[in-house]
Parts: sequence; structure tokens; C-alpha cells
Amino acid sequence: MRIPMELLCLRRVACHLGAVSLLVSLYVEQASAQLGTPASAQDSAHAMALQGSPDKPHTLVEIHRRLDNLALRSRQGDAQAIAQLSQTVFQRVGVPPEVADSFHFTQRLAQAETDYRNGVHASVHEEDLVRAHNNLAHTLGAPEWAYTSQLEVRRLRMQFMARYPQLLANQAPPDQRGHFQALGNSIGPIEAAFLATSLVYQKIYNREYQLSAQEQAAGGAAALTPAVFQQRN
Repeated sequence: MRIPMELLCLRRVACHLGAVSLLVSLYVEQASAQLGTPASAQDSAHAMALQGSPDKPHTLVEIHRRLDNLALRSRQGDAQAIAQLSQTVFQRVGVPPEVADSFHFTQRLAQAETDYRNGVHASVHEEDLVRAHNNLAHTLGAPEWAYTSQLEVRRLRMQFMARYPQLLANQAPPDQRGHFQALGNSIGPIEAAFLATSLVYQKIYNREYQLSAQEQAAGGAAALTPAVFQQRN
């Protein structure tokens, strides 16, 4: 199958203003209206983006710790941490801070997160992430394997939860039976933007996410030849 030119441009679109602007619009503004890579490739890009400053982390472990620490402070209502975490979400996918700031991406996302934590902004759900991603795939004329599902979004959340528990893990106490729900049903704006950009990277770099529904049912990535994935990268 010949890959559409629009999909071949997905790396640039996802890493720069096109997809980021769309995602911010979908998660920050649409939720308000309702109220009233593999990971290693993505982390490597984030590490490169953060290098060159003595007060910023240089290793992947430091990056994970810094991001999760910002998430913890954000949960505690630290306005500066919310702003820094918003900026990091964009910087992690190759959008320089000055670019994100100049287009007010950071400010809009930080304000949405603050409003969410104050009960003024509606939460996002996995279905919203699926809808937003698939709308983007449809706009780009992407093939079937570039689309996603709620099951795939849940899988992505579970995979990243161990690395970023303060950002992704459910913070609610156990229920009356003592059962703890690892992932909550409500997703905040920053977490939504993090997951949305992460999912785009997985579709670009990770074979396990480059599967159509039929291919997943037929055995997943192991059932496909390397030549198939080479066409998709």
C-alpha cells in the first residue's frame, strides 16, 4: 500500500504547530464547551530538547523524575509547577518553549489545568482522546492503522503510569471493599495533552501501535513481516 504524502508529513506536523494546535484546541477548548513513540524514542527527543542548560535534566531517569515531580506539585496547586509542566508537555515532543509560549499554548493549557483543579473546567475522557486522534488521522488522510481505539488509549495510559504515577495514576482512595482503581475515569487537560502527543509518537515510531483493528485481532505485530512496518515508517 502506498503511504499518502499527508502521512509522510506526520512527523513534522505532530512535532510542530499543526497537530499541537489542533490537540490543544480539542482538549482545552472543547472540554470547556461541554461544561458551559515507542516511549524511548519520545523520551530521547525530550532529552535532546532539554539539554544545554545546567539546571535541567540530562538523563532519561532525571527527565522522568522531573516531570513526575512537576505533576505532584501541580496536584498540590502549585501554579508555577502547572506552568512548567504545561511547557514540558510541548517541549517533550519537540516544540521549543519560546514557540509554545508565543502561540500561547503553554498559557492556555496551564489555565485549563488550573480551572480543572478548581472545578471550573470539565474533565476529558478516553473517548474524547480517541475522537480527537481519529479526527486528526482523518484530516491527514491516514491509513487504517493510524487510527486508535479506547482499548489502545487505555493501554498507553497503563504503560506510562509506572513511569509517571503522579501524572497518570488515580489518586482517589480505595472503595468500600478496599479495591483501588489504578486509572481514573476523569483526565485533566495536561494529562490529556500528554497522552495525545504521546499517542501520535507511538503511531509514528512503535510497531505495537501501528496496527489496524483487523491486524490486532489476527495476532498483532508478531503476525506481520518487517517489510510491512518498513513501509509504515
